[in-house]
Amino acid sequence: MLGWGYVWVIVVLSLLPEVPGSGTLALPHVDKIFHLGAYLWMAFWFFQLYSNSGSQLRYGVSFFLLSVLLECAQSATASRHFEYLDLLANGSGLLLGALLARQLPEWLFSKMDICLMAVCDTIVKKTGA
Repeated sequence: MLGWGYVWVIVVLSLLPEVPGSGTLALPHVDKIFHLGAYLWMAFWFFQLYSNSGSQLRYGVSFFLLSVLLECAQSATASRHFEYLDLLANGSGLLLGALLARQLPEWLFSKMDICLMAVCDTIVKKTGA
């Protein structure tokens, strides 16, 4: 349920009118970092829940199509517009999120296993068991 709430937040934030002055941040195209991060987290979240590669592919394609629809919807508003760079950032975020979802758990669990073994070894040495 939390993941779908996050998707809803992305939809709402994508369609809200642009705040005056928000497009004049210090760096050009800095908003693409937000796009990448939002879609990275969304992919990471759902790909952790659904480890079946078929499900992951369906979610990835669906989320990218959602981003295309949101860009099209933005072009229908007075203060937002369609940007191909946004789509590139969204797609990149989805790909990075998918890679992290596949690689991070294995890496993290291997590190946790090493730490757990070290803790157990220390306990055994201290207790003399």
